[in-house]
Amino acid sequence: MALPALLAREASPWIDEEDLGSLNTMPGVLDRSIIAQLMPLLSAATNTPRESFFGLWGGHGGLHSGSVGVYWPADEEPSAAEIRAAREELQRELDRRTAETTAVLERCPEVPWWGGRDAYLMQGPLAAIDCLGAAASFVDDETEPLGPMWWWPQDRAWFIGNEIDDPWSYLAGPQSLIDQVLALSTDGALEAYPVAFDSPW
Repeated sequence: MALPALLAREASPWIDEEDLGSLNTMPGVLDRSIIAQLMPLLSAATNTPRESFFGLWGGHGGLHSGSVGVYWPADEEPSAAEIRAAREELQRELDRRTAETTAVLERCPEVPWWGGRDAYLMQGPLAAIDCLGAAASFVDDETEPLGPMWWWPQDRAWFIGNEIDDPWSYLAGPQSLIDQVLALSTDGALEAYPVAFDSPW
């Protein structure tokens, strides 16, 4: 079944570009409110809710210190030394913000996955999904929630997967679990569509 990341205006699996602006989270990441609704169902559908695996895409910008750019007002002309000093200061701050995340990721195996999306493999209870996040800005120490590309319990009772550029995720599992999630969709709590292996989307 497919789980779009937002409630569409019409009963359609396709999402317009205009709809993307109403996402509460980035494409490829299930909104925390949707996860909160799924968690009781997912936990009940597995015998190993405290043993799960998460494949987190390694390309999220907030996971790495990367490089920085600086901007000045159009009416100012900074010297090369001022630009260099500003960039170095921002780089130090970015390194500070990502140091803890970097330390965690260095302990995770990075594995190649479908579509060339290498991912960090993590293990923990289902509830650990709430701990996945990255630095959101330089302004404060807030984080933005991140979601795994792949997410499954030890007993493989179900599987959630998504492509990071798509505004929906897929859930595979027993029909009883699918029916429960579709019931949430009927109630308007979230949006879900049944799909088959050969569905075009």
